[in-house]
This record gives sequence, structure tokens and C-alpha cells, in this order.
Amino acid sequence: MINLSTVIAEASELFSKYGIRSVTMEDLSRSLGISKKTIYNFVDNKKDLVDKAIEAFLIDECKICDQISEKNHNAIEEMVEIGNYVSQHLSSLNSSLVYDLKKYYRNSWQRVERHRLNYVYSKIKQNIEKGKAQGLYRSTLNASLVAKFYINQSHQLISEESFPASQYDLVKVYWEYLRYHFNGICSQSGKEYMENNLKRAKSTGNA
Repeated sequence: MINLSTVIAEASELFSKYGIRSVTMEDLSRSLGISKKTIYNFVDNKKDLVDKAIEAFLIDECKICDQISEKNHNAIEEMVEIGNYVSQHLSSLNSSLVYDLKKYYRNSWQRVERHRLNYVYSKIKQNIEKGKAQGLYRSTLNASLVAKFYINQSHQLISEESFPASQYDLVKVYWEYLRYHFNGICSQSGKEYMENNLKRAKSTGNA
């Protein structure tokens, strides 16, 4: 049965695969096997569809990251598992999607930015405080500042100017960035633990 969730899920998959601008409402109706009129029962237009798809993605991301945090992993395990989640999305992300959001769907992009500056920042800050308490991160770290460093630097990962898709594998870039982050914040015991965890991630094809 076709409902709003079905429409959003299919649209999100097409956007991720082909970019937003190149996917038309007709493409979506064909992929779903329904008429465009039926789609418009759930969304007003393509802009509304993009807004709803972004909203659903961000809600899902919060849910998954919160579930990871609730598993009682130590701080490094938590970041590695979140890294696995992020890399899954990066591996299927069309490089034009971010460009399309920035240029043609600014309200949706601003929502992504607010999410990054608020929710993602708070998760990284919590992780740093957790790692300090566990002795895995350096005790002298300023969690608020380091979290801001992480947020500002991670923004470049999806920048076509910094890492054009034609030259870089975004998944590999992300894991290299995460390793860089760990090397800057880990205590000696944390670095040893981090290397073992990233080796395991690499053995499964994620790093």
C-alpha cells in the first residue's frame, strides 16, 4: 500500500543514487508504479517532497545514533559504530546531491546545517566527555572546542571543491578523517585501542 513513508523512502533512494535535480516527479511515479496525481496526495510539489525526505532522514539518523549510544559501548567503539553508519550512506551518495541541496533547496540544506551544528555537535561533545571519563581520550581536552573543531572540519568531507568525487573515495576519506580525529584526542591507551578497532573495521571493508 502506498503511503507517505513509501513515497519518501523511494524518493530518498532515487535522490541518493542520481542526485535531486535529475530525478523528476515522473521518475518517482514510474519507480513507484503509481500516477503523479497519487504522489500529489502526499506532497504539494517536489520542494515539499525534498523537505519531507530530509526531515525523515534526519529523524532516522538521530534515532540510529541514539541507539548506538545506548549500547554501552566505550567512546571509541561508539564512534567506530557511528562511522560504520556514516560510511554506508557515503558509499551510496551521489556527489551532486549536496550541491543540489545547497543551490536549489536552501531551506532543506539549512535544516541539515542546523542538525549538524546542534545534534551532531552535542553527540560529539558527549562522546569526548565519555572518552575522557574512561581514560581513552586525553584528560585535558576541552570537549566543547574539540566538538566544534570536529564539526567544522567534517563539513569539508562532503565538499566537492575539497574532495571531488572523481578523485576521491568518500568512504576512505571519512575513515582517514576519523583516524585523524582519534590521533588528536586519544590517550596512549586510547590510541592502542583505537588502532585495534579501526583494523577490525578495515577487515570488514569499512575502513
